[in-house]
Amino acid sequence: MAPACMIAAILLLRRKPLGFVLGPVLLTYLVLSGLGLVLMGMMVARRGFETGYTLGGIGLVIAAGSAVLLSLCLRENKAAPQTI
Repeated sequence: MAPACMIAAILLLRRKPLGFVLGPVLLTYLVLSGLGLVLMGMMVARRGFETGYTLGGIGLVIAAGSAVLLSLCLRENKAAPQTI
């Protein structure tokens, strides 16, 4: 997923239409994947491994950061005039 995210970021920086399609899709995937990491970290910590807290923290940072970027991206797309 990292190459796809980098390609989408480059397309967004260049203001290409495909970037505006791929950006929100990949950010949504990252939010959901981050939440999955949080849940996995909780389950690992519940089983007695201390590394579960680290995994959960990383997942929380990924999910929160992606959610902020997704909200900014969707707000920008809504405000942009639509030209055909």
